[in-house]
Amino acid sequence: RFIDTAGIRYTDDTLEAMGIERTFRRMENASVILFVAEATDTATEILSQLRGIDWQPRQHTAIVLNKMDRDASWATLAEELTAASGLPVIALSARSGENLDKLIDYLCGVAGKAPGSTEVIVTNARHYEALNEAHAAIRRAKQALASELSTDLLAEEIRAVIASVGSITGDTPTTSDLLQTIFSRFCIGK
Repeated sequence: RFIDTAGIRYTDDTLEAMGIERTFRRMENASVILFVAEATDTATEILSQLRGIDWQPRQHTAIVLNKMDRDASWATLAEELTAASGLPVIALSARSGENLDKLIDYLCGVAGKAPGSTEVIVTNARHYEALNEAHAAIRRAKQALASELSTDLLAEEIRAVIASVGSITGDTPTTSDLLQTIFSRFCIGK
């Protein structure tokens, strides 16, 4: 889940200060923090905004320099920021899309997924639980087959797999549909 928050700056405006406080609360629970700054800003300006932020060791944090197309000295700025903050710096142009692939590579890397990989990352807790339930039912079905258990027991495990996956896709067949499918493919005795 991506959350765009208020910028971090020091202000006397009560309403703006509330937005900034919410930003800090969101940051406490974030796994990845992208601090977006403009490549036209100075290192001093950007670093002053970063000062006082308590990064957690479990958090992946990077500085994203946008508008690199507006300032040819962005590479020098990126080096200064990396040296001063110890954070990776990704320079890009949101307008032209230049270097956007670098940001995608970074995000894929911190998510544990290689760019171009077909591996699926499950981010919804309910989906994760449903997939775990389906996996457990598949293991039980394989054991039932290997042990030559009753096809009634096998059918029950297959029903559990279909129900778990169906809870994600929203395609949960009725009991009669499920039984018709099972009976059409298996010879189940009386």
